Amino acid sequence: MDLKQIKLSLAVVINLLAALTFGYFCFLGLNFKTLGDKSESILYAVIITLILIGTSLGAKFLKQTKRNFKSHRIWEAVLLVLFTLLTATFTYYPFSHYFLVSAQKPTIQKKLNENISKAENMYTEYESYVLKRDTDYLRSLNDAVNQKKIAPSVYFAFGFNDSSGVLPQTQLNIKHNTLIPLLKPTNFNAMKTIDSVWFAKARISVNDWEPISLVDVINNIKTNTNNSITKLIGFSRNRAKNETRIIFIPNLSEFNNVNNYFTTISTPSPFSIVLAFFSYLLMLLSWFITKRDSRSTGALTTAEYEIVL
Repeated sequence: MDLKQIKLSLAVVINLLAALTFGYFCFLGLNFKTLGDKSESILYAVIITLILIGTSLGAKFLKQTKRNFKSHRIWEAVLLVLFTLLTATFTYYPFSHYFLVSAQKPTIQKKLNENISKAENMYTEYESYVLKRDTDYLRSLNDAVNQKKIAPSVYFAFGFNDSSGVLPQTQLNIKHNTLIPLLKPTNFNAMKTIDSVWFAKARISVNDWEPISLVDVINNIKTNTNNSITKLIGFSRNRAKNETRIIFIPNLSEFNNVNNYFTTISTPSPFSIVLAFFSYLLMLLSWFITKRDSRSTGALTTAEYEIVL
């Protein structure tokens, strides 16, 4: 293979890589716009990539044709115009949309981190709630024992049994120890650990601006938090013997809505336009360096001469 062929092959590779890179950013833009519809985003990104490859390489192959020069040059021009128009259209959306959203990264990160903190706080609130329930129940048990002579009905309502041979204080400790396992059953710690891991990964996705998992955080944080809150409320419905129970109600403020940052299409930034134009040139590199057949000019001249005669 001579040097010209090597250069041409390398240019084709650059063409393909540029088209794939352009398509990848289109996928990211589509994924932001659809808030994580990966199937749709991948489908449209693949179609965009194939169209750009087809039109740019199609023009290149038509340029190097060795026959039917006149018709091939017309189709070559058509493909070049089509390629240019499509690249401009795809640059406006979805290529530039990823950069448009990323330009607002500090604001989005701040709001999402606030949402994660709000979600994490539900366990802090629940731990405080359990501690208060435990403290109140212990106080009620002590009052029942201390005021046995004044209010024996309350004493026996808590399940104390003087004929059991077990000291009241020992019975009190046993009864007191039954509450925490009711409010924090065996699956509580596992649930808390799973949520803690998810929150930690969510923060990494937000702070490191991981575009794919970032959208998953937006979509799932509210649902995951509500599911966990429902389980915590269910735990709080359990109660010990004769305990006065107050159901857990978390003080969870409304999550910040960041969807508009991702779904609103606006004018492309200068940076994305420059990047798209650079990609445009790279995708046409193989066309630029492709030589026309030396007979193409002669063939057109001869044809015109024959018509004059």
